[in-house]
Amino acid sequence: MPQETDAQLDLFSNSQPQVHQIFLGWDRPLLELATEYLATDWETGPLDLSHLTVVVPTRNASRRLRESLAIHAASRSSGVLPPLLLNPDDLLIPPAPPLPVASKAELLSSWIEVLLNLDLSSYPTLF
Repeated sequence: MPQETDAQLDLFSNSQPQVHQIFLGWDRPLLELATEYLATDWETGPLDLSHLTVVVPTRNASRRLRESLAIHAASRSSGVLPPLLLNPDDLLIPPAPPLPVASKAELLSSWIEVLLNLDLSSYPTLF
């Protein structure tokens, strides 16, 4: 039976997400235990885990967990919406600031500049 402990973790924001550490045991392979635990309450429809974030040790572990969840869902003729899978390194890198998005006017003026400076004879099939 998994043992659950609660802890708080600051991930570069003012809000404190609730973090659950779960010990699944040593009696079976971890991938099998993790898949079974994540699909515990699933009964019908797609296995929707998209609301969860799971930290795994490597990118290969991410791939193998997604594959195991897909196989588990396929065994019931269904699909899976996997959780967000992160590596420990991902928790140490602050999120990049969002890039500004060009307005419609800026986008249009950029295309006008490109097309005015373009040698149309180089693209006879386009123009």
